[in-house]
Amino acid sequence: MDGRSNMMQEHWTNYLITTPRPVFFSAHQTGEIKQTGENIAADLDEVISKIDHSKLSAIITDNASSMKKA
Repeated sequence: MDGRSNMMQEHWTNYLITTPRPVFFSAHQTGEIKQTGENIAADLDEVISKIDHSKLSAIITDNASSMKKA
């Protein structure tokens, strides 16, 4: 999971899955939604619900305070 802003200052959150190679899974444009821990956690829950979460062993993010709260 990684959050980025593009050249137009639009914020995107990207999700990659490693199985055993890294594979792009999805990207969400968060638009005007504030990047709080609660909002990030809700977005992450939505992504996890689309995969077989019984095979999920870790979630890796950067060390931003909002990511840590999520």
